[in-house]
Amino acid sequence: MARMGMAEVFGADMGALNSFINREAGKAFPSYATLSACATDRACSAEQKVWRTDTALLGKNATILSVERIDASTTVRCHAKEGGAWCHNP
Repeated sequence: MARMGMAEVFGADMGALNSFINREAGKAFPSYATLSACATDRACSAEQKVWRTDTALLGKNATILSVERIDASTTVRCHAKEGGAWCHNP
């Protein structure tokens, strides 16, 4: 993990990404795979307050109809793509 400005950069180390999310968000996901599966399950994501972009939207244009406000000072926001993963510092 490396710090770059206002972000933590994990590269391909999803275990470190998962540990960061658990620590910063007070979660207890045993693995990134578990976290990722929860984020795509409506019941789990509503309970745990995690989400991810539907993979069907990748590379497509989308129209946003509504936006839920989040408190960026207390929310852990992360991105995982082919080139690696990073999180904004809360």
